[in-house]
Amino acid sequence: MRRTHALALTAGTMLVISAAAVAPAWAGSAQLMPRSLAAAAALPAPVQCNTSAGSCWRPPVVSRWQYQLQGSVNSAGKCIYPATGFINTAITGPSFATGQQVAPSVFDIDIYQDRDKVIGYLDAGTAETWRPDYPQYQSFNSSCGGCLFGKPVGGFRNEFWLNINTNVSGTNPNTGQTETAQQFILDELAARLAKARSAGADAIEFDNVDAYQNKTGLTISAVTQEQFDAAIANLAHTAGFAVGLKNDLGQAGDLQPYFDFAINEQCWQYQECNFPAPGLQGLAIDIQQGGFQRVQAGDVEVLPPGKLTQL
Repeated sequence: MRRTHALALTAGTMLVISAAAVAPAWAGSAQLMPRSLAAAAALPAPVQCNTSAGSCWRPPVVSRWQYQLQGSVNSAGKCIYPATGFINTAITGPSFATGQQVAPSVFDIDIYQDRDKVIGYLDAGTAETWRPDYPQYQSFNSSCGGCLFGKPVGGFRNEFWLNINTNVSGTNPNTGQTETAQQFILDELAARLAKARSAGADAIEFDNVDAYQNKTGLTISAVTQEQFDAAIANLAHTAGFAVGLKNDLGQAGDLQPYFDFAINEQCWQYQECNFPAPGLQGLAIDIQQGGFQRVQAGDVEVLPPGKLTQL
């Protein structure tokens, strides 16, 4: 989550660039973000999605999305819909395009909060104190003299940026082995992917994968960020998940071979729906601020580069 964290729903606007049949849908704009030689040298080889481990399902461009990171509650603040992980899978709402009642076909939800298809939300670049695996992050951080945790994410004092570098090491509390901070994070994400598989997720969205652009209290280069993002995409593909790139538009060109679709949060608010110029082919989805039971996108429309308009 970038500038604002979602409680029930994300406020602002999101650009979703979904997958084409063979290559990511933003591939036509690859020349807009040429890969530097240094970045190219640092990146691992792309791993194709493992269809023997999972379905490798990718959201179609014409999908309607419900983006919800906390459980639904009633007027008294009590959780509802326990049978479906507190997610209202029967939700409907008015289409922005037609005014007709429509239902989402894709749900983007936190895997620990737990129909049609589900994209599992996972924080990759931050550690949150309320997660069940947080003590493992704490243990590693202690073993390396505080090398793992950076500053809190802006406005969220219970969430800390993670050191994704490979030049610091500690002890993995699960194995007792010494490993780099980055490898430890990858090991934790592998366990979370296993959780996502058992929860029935169809694809994965990794969040907070643009630390190099934020005030983290850590020294994270753009090259290291690209290498880490490519590594987590390969991890998801190995586990049989299609994977989405969250924000990090500046590196989208380099990371095209690794990700199956891309999500840019609040692109209208921050005037990024046409970045990099002359725009990315995809669809604009308006994410409304408000209650727990709102369809995030009505009818969607495929728009050409440079012609993105709010639905």
